Amino acid sequence: MPPSSSEPPRPSVPPRPSLPPAPPLPSYAPGAHPAAYAPPSPAALFVRRTFGAGWAGAARAALWPAALLLVLALVLSLPSYGKYDRGQFTHWSDRFQAALALLVQGLGGSLDVETRSSGGLLSLLVRGHGSLSVWPLTVTVLWAGAVALGARPLRRAQGGGAEAAVRIALLSGAAVLVLGLCGRPEVPLLSVDSGPVTAALFACAAAGAVSGAVLCRERLRARLGPGALRVARAWGTALRALGLSVALCAVVVFAVLAVHERQAGGGTGLLASLLILVNLGLMGLGLVWGAGVEGSVTTRGREEGGAFGLSELGHAAGSAGGWAQAGALAVGAVCALLLAVLAARRSADRREQALAGAFFLAVLWLLSFAAGASLHMSAGTRFALGAHTTVDARVATNAGELLLFGTLWTAGAVLLAGVLSGALGRAVRPARVPVPGRRAALFAAAGLAAFVVGGAATAGLMLHRHESAAQARGAESARHDDKRVVIGPSDEPDSPSDGPAPTPPPTPAAPQAGAPAGYVMQHDPLGFALAVPDRWIRTESGVHQIDYSAPTGGSYLRVGLLLKSRQSAYDHFTDLEKTLQQRTGSYRRVALTANTFQGHPGARWEFTWTDKATGRTMHAVDQAYVNEAGTEYAVYFQGRDDYWTGSPQVFETALSTWSTMPVDFG
Repeated sequence: MPPSSSEPPRPSVPPRPSLPPAPPLPSYAPGAHPAAYAPPSPAALFVRRTFGAGWAGAARAALWPAALLLVLALVLSLPSYGKYDRGQFTHWSDRFQAALALLVQGLGGSLDVETRSSGGLLSLLVRGHGSLSVWPLTVTVLWAGAVALGARPLRRAQGGGAEAAVRIALLSGAAVLVLGLCGRPEVPLLSVDSGPVTAALFACAAAGAVSGAVLCRERLRARLGPGALRVARAWGTALRALGLSVALCAVVVFAVLAVHERQAGGGTGLLASLLILVNLGLMGLGLVWGAGVEGSVTTRGREEGGAFGLSELGHAAGSAGGWAQAGALAVGAVCALLLAVLAARRSADRREQALAGAFFLAVLWLLSFAAGASLHMSAGTRFALGAHTTVDARVATNAGELLLFGTLWTAGAVLLAGVLSGALGRAVRPARVPVPGRRAALFAAAGLAAFVVGGAATAGLMLHRHESAAQARGAESARHDDKRVVIGPSDEPDSPSDGPAPTPPPTPAAPQAGAPAGYVMQHDPLGFALAVPDRWIRTESGVHQIDYSAPTGGSYLRVGLLLKSRQSAYDHFTDLEKTLQQRTGSYRRVALTANTFQGHPGARWEFTWTDKATGRTMHAVDQAYVNEAGTEYAVYFQGRDDYWTGSPQVFETALSTWSTMPVDFG
């Protein structure tokens, strides 16, 4: 049909030009790709992104923990303490290096020490070396907080994430390595190596973990499944509860140290305690839950030690011992309640609450090993075989007791969390059809029973320790091969004369009726009885001379006998005072008076002096008397002068419970 006249004419379309044929594709073997187009592996892409850009932000983030260590080192090194001067750290640079060496301990570093004599040829021959292992967890916590604070600005920045965490970790490790290399002081008396390589590796791993948790938390949460989210929530609950509990115990311990500032070493001791405040908080948490803190010293194969638990806490508090023990248990109950409340608020079901409790106990138990301290020192000549003296010392929470009592308290907190979940508005999925009234009562009773069992087990252990210590002390016997003793400070030599050995009678059972609270009666084979603090250790310090020493050291009670004395107790003290004045230029008399003790003529002597070995001021008090047979008895107490407040109570208790019995000394 011919087109209508109304339609416009269509434009003519030019023909499409023909394209040249495409060149043939190169042929490759099946599965092969050209080298120029090979896709990079995910690891190569990650390394390229990590080292390609973004170092400025990572450097700013790593600057926070490095600046923290420098500021702390400055604070510790600016004052010139007396202990610094005694160690010949007279220059600021030496003190600064020593402070860095101590701070690097909080990042996994070691503290290896080499001691020398004061100088001359002897310094080439006499050497000592050893290591001090103490982990100031306060430094670790502050450093980790500084890493997290520095990483936060990179959370939403381009290039943030795992790549930024690796950059922060590498820079933080390098900074710790440099500071550790600087923290190696060397003074005339000693040199210190802080183990910078180990500290740098730990800092790198810890900074990567902390910054990775800050930068990648949202990504990980989006990728985790329900089971992994439950584990992550339980982990967070355990860490929050443990942090609050340790913080509470640390505040209580620091308050006690502040109240007894003089016994704690004054302002210097309080400042030093801040570096290990987290350690003290962990030990305090174990203490209030029933686990004692144990210490031991081994010298030349001879080990001495003791423990500080709730029973020792009651003794240290004196007349307020019962209140101190009740307060400690109350703090333990509050810590368990914190775990119960947080588990009830943050957990989705009872399995998650149980998992949070397990994490809490596991982390607490593992950290208890890091909270302790140990020392190993060996000294002697460089050429003589067998002339070395080795000293090993340690202090730590009893791990077995912590695991036992921690399980009881944690179980009670987890059971109580199930009851609190309903009260706090959390829907906890039960395992079976719930019966509201009966189930709530059941879990409340179970939680209360767990707390009661924990408290009963704690009290039972205290009683068991008390009885075991009394039996051990009552079973000890002594050999005596002389008649004369010199009654005075332990650092003064004795002057015995020959005489036959005594034949002591069997040790009678020590009744508890005559001993006040916190003390135990001792009926000694030398023919006397008195009350000494519980768990004090009996040792022979000389002929006819017995010491009862505190397990922690530093103070002791000495009883000495002088057969057939030819002078009064006052005249004897006067002669001894002249000897002390000649041998010890730091001797200072406090009092020397004649008196009457239990109807016998006697004398009381009190004095102070400076120990040449330690530089500490010591304080002593001595009561002596001569009986009808001419035997002189002396009860002597010695302790540090800065700890003297409250110490005379031990001496006065010994005098008020003193009695004698006939003994045939041949």
